[in-house]
Order: sequence, then C-alpha cells, then structure tokens
Amino acid sequence: MFWLVGGNVNEMPMKWHQTQLNKILMYLLKNGPKHKNRDIRYLCAQAIQRFLSLELNFKQVDNAFNYLLNGLTDVAKGVQSVCVETLGITLTKWNKMQLNITFQCLLSRFNNKSEDILVRMSCAESLGRIAIRMDSMQLDCTLKCLKNGLSDDENAFVRKYCIDALEKLWTKLKQNRTNTQIYAISEAILMKHKEKNVNESIEQKCDCIRDIDKEICSNCAELLEKFAMKLNEKQLTNALNV
Repeated sequence: MFWLVGGNVNEMPMKWHQTQLNKILMYLLKNGPKHKNRDIRYLCAQAIQRFLSLELNFKQVDNAFNYLLNGLTDVAKGVQSVCVETLGITLTKWNKMQLNITFQCLLSRFNNKSEDILVRMSCAESLGRIAIRMDSMQLDCTLKCLKNGLSDDENAFVRKYCIDALEKLWTKLKQNRTNTQIYAISEAILMKHKEKNVNESIEQKCDCIRDIDKEICSNCAELLEKFAMKLNEKQLTNALNV
C-alpha cells in the first residue's frame, strides 16, 4: 500500500472516499515508521501532514500526533524535519496537553546547537506558528529562543528562519492586539536585526571599494551612493568611519 503515497501527496487523498481514507491512514500510522526505506518514511510523513488537513476523529488525531512525536527520533533527518513542520502547521488539531508537549520538544531541539540544521530550521518555523497559542510565559520563552537564534555565531539559515518566525509572530500579535508588551519587544528585536543587516551591508560595500579591481570598486561606490540616500544620521556616520 506504500505505493499510494508515492504520487502527488497533496491531491491523492481527495480522490478517496471516507472508508478508504480511514483504512489508508490507519495503515500508514501503523506501518510507515517501520519501513526500511527512508524515502518511503519521508513520503509517509508528508502524507500524514496532508491527512491532518482533513476532518479526522479524536482517535485518529491522537494517533497522528504520536506518529509525529515518534518521527522525531527517526534516523533520517528529513523525516524528522517533516514531523517538526507538521506539528507547527497543524497546531489547531492539538489539545492543550499536546501543544505543551510540542512546545517543549521544539524548544529542546532548537536549543541543541549540535542538532541537524534542517531540523532546527523547522523548529524555528514551528515555534513561530504555535507561540501565539501559548501562555505569556511560554510566549516570552519563545521570543528569547528566537532572539538567541539571531546571534552572530548562529548558522545563517537558522538566523533567516528565526527572523521569519519573529515577523510572523509579530504580525499575529499585532492583529490580535494581545500581549502588547511582548509585541513591543518582538518589534524592537526585528528593528534591531534589520538595523544590523543594514550596517553589515554598508561594511561589505565599503570593503569592496578597497578592492584592487577597479570595476568592483566602481560598482560598490555606486551602490553605496544610492544606499546612503536611505541611511539615517547614525548609519551614515558609521559608513564614513569604516
């Protein structure tokens, strides 16, 4: 039956009636994690994500949740990443206890610097998704976690996913008009990060001007001239002092 998930996972469930869906879901939940082929396990994890977008009963949702948690221990990091992603995407399916378990798992995985980069990227993304449904303490913890992910010694891809997660979280807080203090803090972090990116861009362009290649120097000087028109006084001063 595994060949059924080898096609277009996003379309195939819509072609089956309810009895078929239930039978296939039960089969995947039971046998998917046992398959020796990591590609099949990856496809099964993707299929479970798709199934969770459909109307499932309590038992099916509970079994799917346990499937995803077990998937976090799969030897294939790609499978782990899909499971982490699904835990965030389908957050509306989880009850309070499941959300708390998800939060702790994602937080632990993200904070582990020796964890696979792909998994940590997915953790950052999912933390940004579920944080809005957490209590104030957990929300604050998520904010600090994502903020730490913006440090200079962090992987560039992880930093990108952290800033994306912060932006989504900031937007949600703004829309809901809740947790105004945390909203203000998240906004400050975003502005500081963008300011840092601007400063790094200035330094890169100024370094290029010193390049031996005249064409490179000319191009960077032109870019810096255009860039300077958008700088504030502090940024312009820093650029002149580089």
